[in-house]
Amino acid sequence: MKERYLQDFLEKIAPFQGLWRSVRFVGYAGKIDGVWVLLSGRMQLSAKTVDSEVLRMEADYDSFLAFVDEFPIESFPRILQEIVQSENIHLNLGGSPSFRDIKLRVGDDPNNPITWSNPLKFDRSGRNFFETEPVGFSWNVRSERQIATLPEAVRCLEEASEHLRRNTHIDGVEVLARKLTPGLLLNSYVSPQLQIVAPFPFGLDDTHTGAVRIIVPATAEPGSVSVKAFFYPEPQPSAEWVVGAKGYDGQNEPLRIDWKPGWPETATHANIHIFWGRRDIDALFINRWPASASILGAVDEYFDPEHSRLRAALKYSDKKSSAPFELAVVRLLNILGIPAMWYGKTVDDRADAAAILESDKSTVLVLVECTREKPAMKFSTLAERAKHLSQSLKIKAEILPVVFTQAQLVDSEAIQAKEYGVGLIGSDEIDQLVKLIATPDATAEHVLQYLRPQQTIADRILRTARGLASLS
Repeated sequence: MKERYLQDFLEKIAPFQGLWRSVRFVGYAGKIDGVWVLLSGRMQLSAKTVDSEVLRMEADYDSFLAFVDEFPIESFPRILQEIVQSENIHLNLGGSPSFRDIKLRVGDDPNNPITWSNPLKFDRSGRNFFETEPVGFSWNVRSERQIATLPEAVRCLEEASEHLRRNTHIDGVEVLARKLTPGLLLNSYVSPQLQIVAPFPFGLDDTHTGAVRIIVPATAEPGSVSVKAFFYPEPQPSAEWVVGAKGYDGQNEPLRIDWKPGWPETATHANIHIFWGRRDIDALFINRWPASASILGAVDEYFDPEHSRLRAALKYSDKKSSAPFELAVVRLLNILGIPAMWYGKTVDDRADAAAILESDKSTVLVLVECTREKPAMKFSTLAERAKHLSQSLKIKAEILPVVFTQAQLVDSEAIQAKEYGVGLIGSDEIDQLVKLIATPDATAEHVLQYLRPQQTIADRILRTARGLASLS
């Protein structure tokens, strides 16, 4: 099985072989019963040029070692195959015939099997655990026994942390791992693993100015990389640009360049793809405006760059007047596509604001009450006002009462709001609503679903995560 997975991984990366020039292998090992055993490690392909193997010991104690081994890409298939077949890392300690063997697991204990995972492609959609470039291939070899179940392994980590703290500026092995292998955990509660990561050495980042920053590795030939913008809402003509050779040195330094497509008049956001030859490497959604994905948000940005004053007014304040907060909530709803009106203190027995959303199928009336803190004191009154409004209008419409508070919610408040049929929006939920301003395809219907009464904060968080995921 492991040989099949090895060949599968090598076949997956074969079409991209020309993008990488070297391998950076970082490993952590502990001595258990006189044998060096891998505690975790990562082999990562890189566009960096390495003429010959270079080994650097980051820590080398009696029972713990950490190494960084860089070598040319040509050696990679052979070295990886040797590790897979022997389940051993044969580490060359220098020019002399001196080696240190590091086993992938402790002995042949049947209770400590090795899992050879299926090679996967990781991307921006949530499967990138390596804190490296957002697209590429990975393969994971994992011991199913936690380090905590091996007392000697735990002591290795503890003693190594003590050495590092006494003799270096590094605060223990976990800090060392964050420095050398971001995203790879090294503590008693994890299972040892060897990650083999082949990230595509391209970069595609949002400049938040309606443009993207492209990073082209030196290993990509001039003219082999292009970018294409698909504009939304559809239909819109796309735009394409081929990255030229200007600024390209072909050595180690990648080319960094910004590209701003010609935005069609009605476009609000775009999906930018980067191609290497005919291969679609990566994609990124960007907004036309820095902090907005709609014309409503863009107009607000014109008066309030990046909605900074709006954000400040929505934050908790101990000032006596609640009017700034009430006005900010009304403004937020309008930006999110729900027409709202502020009534403030003009009438004593009415809500602070009202919003109306009409469609072909339904009419929704949102009654808004705002309070800096103690939202539960508003539930009963607002529920009665919603009932009174429904009786007064005598029209077919859904009345949705919602309390906004600048304070953070507790679960009992959310449950009580549900009992009254009142939506409840606290400081965390307000932050999520503000994020929707810059979320492509966020609609007024999405906002309404967020405002509706929920049973618990956990339910609210899960629903928000699902909603944002569906929009990404």
